[in-house]
Amino acid sequence: MLVSILRLPKDRMILMYAMLNTGLAISGGVDSMALATLCKGFYPTPRYERINFRPFVVDHKARRGSTEEARGVVSALKMLGFWNAKILTVHWPEGVEPATLPNFESLARRLRYQALGKACRQYGISSLLLAHHEDDQAETVLMRLTNGHRGMGLAGIKPASNIPECWGMHGVHQSGALDKRGHFLGASTESTDTCNRDINGTVLVEGGGVTIHRPLLRFSKDRLIATCLNADTPWFEDHTNENPTLTFRNTIRQLLKPGNLPQALQKPSLLAMSWKKREEEVAMRARIEKRLSASEVKFDIRSGKLIIRLRRDVLRKKPKSEVPEEYKEHLQRYLRNIATFLLRRFLEIVSPLESIPLAELRVAARIIFPEAFENPETRDQPGINPAEAFTIASVSCRKITPENIAVGQRRKESDYQEHGWVLMRQPYRKSEPFPVIAIPPEKRFKESDSASRGSWHLWDGRYWIRVYNHTNKLAIVRPLEPADLKPFRNSLPTWSRQSFNNTLSAAAPDKIRWTLPALATESEVVALPTLGFAVQKEEYRGLRWQIRYKKVDLGKKEPDDPARWWGGRYSPHLKARGINNEV
Repeated sequence: MLVSILRLPKDRMILMYAMLNTGLAISGGVDSMALATLCKGFYPTPRYERINFRPFVVDHKARRGSTEEARGVVSALKMLGFWNAKILTVHWPEGVEPATLPNFESLARRLRYQALGKACRQYGISSLLLAHHEDDQAETVLMRLTNGHRGMGLAGIKPASNIPECWGMHGVHQSGALDKRGHFLGASTESTDTCNRDINGTVLVEGGGVTIHRPLLRFSKDRLIATCLNADTPWFEDHTNENPTLTFRNTIRQLLKPGNLPQALQKPSLLAMSWKKREEEVAMRARIEKRLSASEVKFDIRSGKLIIRLRRDVLRKKPKSEVPEEYKEHLQRYLRNIATFLLRRFLEIVSPLESIPLAELRVAARIIFPEAFENPETRDQPGINPAEAFTIASVSCRKITPENIAVGQRRKESDYQEHGWVLMRQPYRKSEPFPVIAIPPEKRFKESDSASRGSWHLWDGRYWIRVYNHTNKLAIVRPLEPADLKPFRNSLPTWSRQSFNNTLSAAAPDKIRWTLPALATESEVVALPTLGFAVQKEEYRGLRWQIRYKKVDLGKKEPDDPARWWGGRYSPHLKARGINNEV
């Protein structure tokens, strides 16, 4: 069971290290102690003989005695043989009584996951096991029904997902794989400084991060209790979970006890619906992958610009026979779901947002995939004028002519739509603050200042950047502005100005150039890291940087296909080592 859920990296060198470390989130309840018991009894195979489970116990500091409780859990884990169990302490603002906060549950959840994420990063852990079971699943589904969720939301808790509440934490949220690889291969080759005449615009794409797995979702709490009793494993009861007036989940838990709800809302029915929806989601994602691989896609890492051209039958092939009337509405609903999910996949590549709710994409999906929303008999009638451009999820979408997209070899032009779409970061609004990161000179700050040591920062939700500032000036990462362009061009060596003009025109034409990250001081722009150009002045000799694009998912498309990717370093030898498979 445990082998099937371990998501180990495909890079062999990372694999050897990851196999040494798998995290366990242990609260001390019967479910997590059962998980610890199962992991301790895990029988190694030749492939997984080196797996080392490391338990983490979070001390919320939310009530008196929490520290003693955490120590008691650690003692119980040591009795099981987990001598490496570690307590993670949550730090609340001074003077705050956590339990009295109106949003205590959400704050505690965020701090718990962030503490777990930091610990996983510290110990090189990419897989974290949680002990959610089928009773938790039933509660979640009923809660979502109560809140009005429909469709895929009723699938409930996912068996595996990226660790939540850790957006912007490098090495935790969908990042860090390149650093792990560098740990084994030696120093990174992507770091650049202003005095390097061979700057080439190298932009890697991030991968990795911490994945949480829930291997017990198919098991009931009663079965986990039996597991602990059989192994003489102690556990700790949290009696606040039995108070139905304390939290919404406690109320739902009380309702799910036998005899309180009609059969359709009892645990077996809720679980059956959950797994049915999960199977539908898996099938849906498989169909989306197939349609994604059939589309023509170009992505410029230098500016985050995505160009797509869809096949005429991207949603479905022409049916061999007439669809029965009673199935037409079901088919249209199915096509709308496919269209909306596929659009979100494209938007996630370009958007700076942490998440994009499907409910907000209906109008945009109707524009790009009209066949999924309109009656085929009236689609071509006069009066229907689809938009040529629109903005959604901070992404500008514009219809373009086909000559801007090179159709792949051995593919017929007639198989594709007459037009394509270009997706790019929406220009910044003057009414909103620009994304800005300030990196002070090292010598002005204490050694403990993480920013001065070159921490990774997620700039504008798109680019990971790390700056080493060994100058006497404040370094700033901000968007390129129109007033910057001429002075920056004039500051470049004469031999590189024409190359800069050509690169800028190709990678960032028109308004998209004003969304490029610029490394600057308070007086001038020093470098455009994604384009690979920098002024070469002695005063900036101590300024170095690394920049990477966020983790993106383009399905099974080959990232080294020149018809799709350019402007970034996506070499076949990296793919062979498994790094590109993280994307």
